[in-house]
Amino acid sequence: MTTQLKYGEKVMIQVRSPQFQLDKTKLQVTMYSPPFTTHGISINQRLVQLGIVDVNRNVFPGIHNIVATEPPSGNIAPPGYYMLFVNFNGVPSVAVWVQIK
Repeated sequence: MTTQLKYGEKVMIQVRSPQFQLDKTKLQVTMYSPPFTTHGISINQRLVQLGIVDVNRNVFPGIHNIVATEPPSGNIAPPGYYMLFVNFNGVPSVAVWVQIK
């Protein structure tokens, strides 16, 4: 997966899972913009859920490819760094840092 993202494009995310089948209805791809804190106030926290286009199951045993659509513009996700998560059945993955511009 590339860590440089562009608005409106599709991105392929590869995940490992012991699950033989990934149920698309239990799957989410999210980008989280971590906040910054000043004077005890937390500012700029943002969570964006990406649209899932396709799930290619078991491209290799235990490896799945997820195709997701990036946010359409900076109005939804301002340019910057985000932590990208894949959530399956309510359990988040380890985050990957990405930059969108």
